Amino acid sequence: MSIKNEVNYIIKHYFSDDKNCIHYLGESKKLKHVSNIIKSLKSHEHPDGYARLENEFIIFEHFEFDSSDHTAKAGSIQRLEMVEKEKLFSRKVASLGNKEPISYHNSINAQYSITNYKDNFKSTFKKHYNEIPKYKGDLIKEGLLSVGENVSTLFFVEDTTIFGNYYEINDYKQPVKPVILAMCDFFIELFDNCLDVDSVICASNTLDGKHDIWYIDHENITEYKQEKIITDDISIISFSPQITAVSVPIDL
Repeated sequence: MSIKNEVNYIIKHYFSDDKNCIHYLGESKKLKHVSNIIKSLKSHEHPDGYARLENEFIIFEHFEFDSSDHTAKAGSIQRLEMVEKEKLFSRKVASLGNKEPISYHNSINAQYSITNYKDNFKSTFKKHYNEIPKYKGDLIKEGLLSVGENVSTLFFVEDTTIFGNYYEINDYKQPVKPVILAMCDFFIELFDNCLDVDSVICASNTLDGKHDIWYIDHENITEYKQEKIITDDISIISFSPQITAVSVPIDL
């Protein structure tokens, strides 16, 4: 079995730095349970991971999306642009033989919008949600899960938009706010009706290089409904992400 190590990536990227903490509109003791799940996670192929805590078996699945425009065949324009820019830089380094310091600067030519944000999330979420029965079946076949065992499903949803997503508000003290997936009206409605997913961790980038991490479950979804963002009323602030890369020969 080829393990993708998505669990290791998530722990290293989001939970190995004290600057990153999980926000939750509910009792703080629930976050202790979430922390125990993260610490107990084991990598797997399908789903991405699993954990066992006392009388509970947790299915863990990770997926990502962004707010850039997409194409039917190739997907995220942001991802395509980043891959292409990385290839251009690699070719530049190779052509110069990596004999001198090389700097590279370019921009990501993608269009970002709240419509893309909604559509990209919904299509990706539904794709993984429909796989839950197969996740359970595969785990049972491998002897990792017993028929009739208490099972819950945790999705880790990663908004990979480079600077995160922000929208303007009429407040001179706080002119912009981040788009928090767990508080978006379309997300709350979808999650509220998808009972096979018990909880979701939503992670996104921030302008200061940190991460915004939120946890939501069905038990406390009412609190999120009270704070929800009406996404039809907002527009994502348009950024033009810049890529800078440097290659320095080791023998300098």
